[in-house]
Amino acid sequence: MDEMVVSVEQTNGILNISNFDDIKENVQASMNLYKTMVFTEDTLIEAKSTVATLRKLSKCLDDKRKEVKKKYMQPYDAFEDKIKELQQIIAEPIELIAKQTKEYEDKRIEQKKEEIHQIYDSCIEGMQEYLPLSKIYDKTWENKGTSAKKIKEAIETYVNNAQMSIETIKNMHSDAEQKALDTFKKTLDLAMSINVITKYEAEKAEILRKEQERKAEEDKRIQEKVSKDDIKQNVKSADEAFVEACNSVDDGMVAAFVTGSNEQQKEFILKIYCSETEKDMICEYIDNIGVMYQEVCNGRE
Repeated sequence: MDEMVVSVEQTNGILNISNFDDIKENVQASMNLYKTMVFTEDTLIEAKSTVATLRKLSKCLDDKRKEVKKKYMQPYDAFEDKIKELQQIIAEPIELIAKQTKEYEDKRIEQKKEEIHQIYDSCIEGMQEYLPLSKIYDKTWENKGTSAKKIKEAIETYVNNAQMSIETIKNMHSDAEQKALDTFKKTLDLAMSINVITKYEAEKAEILRKEQERKAEEDKRIQEKVSKDDIKQNVKSADEAFVEACNSVDDGMVAAFVTGSNEQQKEFILKIYCSETEKDMICEYIDNIGVMYQEVCNGRE
């Protein structure tokens, strides 16, 4: 039975309020009168009574509408009940056939799932840790029109991309390699995994730079301390040498030097080639023996 012809005898009902114009005219005139009425505090009771009267009038009209509608709908309600009865008769075989169809479809899908598992096992190449079937599974693979070849190509693409990504991460030779691999295992996102290494290496470089700066400052401090100690030792040695030299000359010469010789002072110009540290040592020594000097050139190469 492909088609069904339902014969319905229908007489279109016509509803008409025969005295509508008269009622409308009277209602309109009364309402115009009510709209001009002004109530005061002394006439509140009258106002409430007027509202009650108008609401009663409106309810009377609505009750009439419901009464007419109920009678008017009786033929349709009977018609609707008969149609629903026929539909229920048809629904019974629909349900039985649909149940059988679903059972066959469920069986087909289970067979397709088993086929997908077999294809996965043949293609995964030891990448189960990174590519469990549940992570890459595509529901469209269960469709009747999706071939085994298409499913295999999709899984092989996942495997190839994962292998290349892992190789890329390992070739970066970073201490953060394992953390990056864990990120890739979780997300299958190479860019995000590389960012883990990039961030780690940047932080590592910053720590190394700060450590180098600290070490350089420490070395500089130690060197400055050593230089000062050397200067003090050299001055001490120079003083001792000077004293020894003084002891090797006769007492007259020493007395003349210490008390102030009558020997005429002369100006000597010496060109000395030495380091900055050695220059400082010489100046300190000259100061110690009480000789006046003036520095006229500073560090010209």
